[in-house]
Amino acid sequence: MKIPFNIWNRKKQKGKGEDPDAVRVLNEDNSVSITVTIGDVDYTVNNLKPKSTPSQEESAKEKRALRYKRADKRERKLIIWRVLRYMITYRNLSSSTNFHEYKNNIASHNQAVEELKSSNPDVYHLEAAIRFCQLEFLAGRCDYELTDEDIDALRNWETKPIDLQKVLRDVLAAYKEYWNDVLKSYTSAAARKKRLEYLINNLDEIMTLPGLHDSPAILKETEALQSQYKSQLNDMVQ
Repeated sequence: MKIPFNIWNRKKQKGKGEDPDAVRVLNEDNSVSITVTIGDVDYTVNNLKPKSTPSQEESAKEKRALRYKRADKRERKLIIWRVLRYMITYRNLSSSTNFHEYKNNIASHNQAVEELKSSNPDVYHLEAAIRFCQLEFLAGRCDYELTDEDIDALRNWETKPIDLQKVLRDVLAAYKEYWNDVLKSYTSAAARKKRLEYLINNLDEIMTLPGLHDSPAILKETEALQSQYKSQLNDMVQ
């Protein structure tokens, strides 16, 4: 039934308290019936539903779900960046040109491996990192293009670790070639003697580097090079 004038505006004008001419009844189905008396006539409006609002429990659930979603997104990004770090340190260690680079690169790579193990990346994380690198190269923001070998090594990082023996063999060969050329260039016996002493001590430090004692052939070759330098030094002293 239509109420002949706006009883709700009349209530607002009173400011506070119940409207003396209105009777509100809460029904069993939580609807509200309002009866308004105007003059001698009663006007009733039934089945008024209160505006539904989420309960505190539902609101808390929604907030928790949002927090979990954000935390999961942060975790995915963290794992992908760890995959990228592994990829970078793998490449740097593989391309080490001297023992100083090798020392720094293997420390970084070992840390990246431990971080990756703790993250336990799945195929999604690995492929996302690969796509990111490929897109960065195509966009001109990265100078390095992933090779098939790089991608295969990343996809199989748990079963195909870096070949340290090959890295050490290449680094030792470069070390030997460089310093032998330097020794041959000396015209001063005193300068050559001082350089030999340095190299003998330097090889002592090199033989303590991680991975060297796991490569017996490379260790033996390093010891032989040191013995060669010691022999050259003894010949100069005699």
